[in-house]
Amino acid sequence: MAFGNDTFLQVLEGAESAVKDRFDIISQDNRHTKLTTLKTAFSDTRLFSYWSMSFKVLDSVSFIETRNLLFSITDPEQDKDDFQSLQLLTSMHGQTDFTKVKINEEGFFDNQISNRKFCLFSTDEKFHKKLNEVFPKNLLNSLFNEEVAFSDFLLENDVDIVFIDLNELNLEGYKLCKKIKTLPKMVNVPVVIVSHMRNTLVEEYAFASEADEFISKKESIFTIKARSSQLLKLKDTLQSLAKANDNLNAERFEVERVLDHLRKECSPQKSPQLDYYLTPLDLASGDIILSNKTADGDEFYLLGDFTGHGIIASIGTPIVSNVFNASCERNKSGEAIISNINSALYEQLPTGRFMTCVLVAVHKKLNYVKVWNAGMPPQVYFKDGLTAIDSTFLPLGALSQQAFEQPSFKIHLEENALIIAYTDGFSDAINKNPENDPNPLMLISQWLAIPMDFRPDVKSFTDFMLSITNKKIEDDITVMSIRV
Repeated sequence: MAFGNDTFLQVLEGAESAVKDRFDIISQDNRHTKLTTLKTAFSDTRLFSYWSMSFKVLDSVSFIETRNLLFSITDPEQDKDDFQSLQLLTSMHGQTDFTKVKINEEGFFDNQISNRKFCLFSTDEKFHKKLNEVFPKNLLNSLFNEEVAFSDFLLENDVDIVFIDLNELNLEGYKLCKKIKTLPKMVNVPVVIVSHMRNTLVEEYAFASEADEFISKKESIFTIKARSSQLLKLKDTLQSLAKANDNLNAERFEVERVLDHLRKECSPQKSPQLDYYLTPLDLASGDIILSNKTADGDEFYLLGDFTGHGIIASIGTPIVSNVFNASCERNKSGEAIISNINSALYEQLPTGRFMTCVLVAVHKKLNYVKVWNAGMPPQVYFKDGLTAIDSTFLPLGALSQQAFEQPSFKIHLEENALIIAYTDGFSDAINKNPENDPNPLMLISQWLAIPMDFRPDVKSFTDFMLSITNKKIEDDITVMSIRV
């Protein structure tokens, strides 16, 4: 007999009638549940003729290996290697005193339940006495019959497992179980429903009330101890996960705080021609707005949107800011700025990470504007009407420099003309259902048709659009207006 993975594994060998009679007795014993016959076989010679009755506790791997070997062995001589492996795994061949193992059986879970605290909501002194045998030093004095007193007791004491007797409380026991699970202190503490009844309906009610386990009062001390041990393992695991999650959240907060500081350092230079509204989904944003001017007087504006959002998306913003500002300081052209950013992102970002963007170059001396749209939705040029500026090449960082092309859209300067740039977070938020929702270009056109003296600013327009569509925000949202 072996124990592992919460399961007993036993081999019966002998005359067919004797084995059948013994198996029938085991099957009818109510201490055994989920009894399964793994293998039935016949042999001319006994396989375990020299083995005495014994009990062995195995770890998970050894238990599985033992089960598999029992499936494969049909003859001790022909399967000599497997037979020897089985002997080594179980260490039972004429070596184990069953009476001593029985003592080990009784104490197997003692180490796992020592120094733990258990309590029982019940007035059943007989079952309370039984639990005292299971946890002789750890069962708190908890013969309660009032819910308020019991709740107060749980808040005042650190309890590892709660047992609720359903018999006397009837349906109130289910309600109490649910109430306990709402107490913040008890979130990861297992709750066990106990009852002298055991049928499908009672168990369904127990687990529907968020109980972690259902135990019959008729279960043996060993079974109660074994199941309690498993619940304690689960509790410890959940507490470890909760602590690890708290640590991760604390680390994430620090990372986001640093990234938010970097993002503020990557903000655009103040310009009367620029108006924008950036609403990050998380503390750290994957959207970026930059502006700068070259020594020749050319103005450059960039709106970028990295893959995803949050921490992962924001790691590229310092890269883009450094390259953009350094290129402007060196009097580089728009083509060079786009090219330099693409190279930096391709070389430094992980595979699959890139940035869609719009770059606007205002050349006042030459009386024209150039716009590059790399993977963004159609952008807007507005002067007495709306002109859409479609994407003409892939996002930056997606291709190496050798395969990179950057066609642009050239427009002659007109007084009070506007370029409106926005990320797909904005278009997705107001146009999740293209068949019924308004087109972003149509909404922008209606906004810009309002006389300039009465036209809402970018923030007011964006907030209004998001409020009337009433959609759940799932991405960073940024809208930028440039008066050229």
